[in-house]
Amino acid sequence: MSGHETRFAKANETRALIWAYLVVSPGRTAHEIARGALGKRGPTSASIPDASGICQRMQRDGQLTSRREYRPQQGREVTVWYAVPGAFAVNNEGRRPA
Repeated sequence: MSGHETRFAKANETRALIWAYLVVSPGRTAHEIARGALGKRGPTSASIPDASGICQRMQRDGQLTSRREYRPQQGREVTVWYAVPGAFAVNNEGRRPA
């Protein structure tokens, strides 16, 4: 397997973990996704921007949707993410839906 194929397989695995996590636990922030789906720990985990970017790309590919919501415990609006039912099974190759 080439380096490109390995990176693609890892990215697809990460997307699958995020999508499956949001099917079971919808309405999560990028921080919650990084901790719950990707197993990252620590309040300043460097993976949080990665989770946010991956979620944004998955939204462009039709696998996730999001909305802004006020979270009193954070004292601000945050983006919460939701899985689009059945989308990952159809769009799991990193391509935009036709």
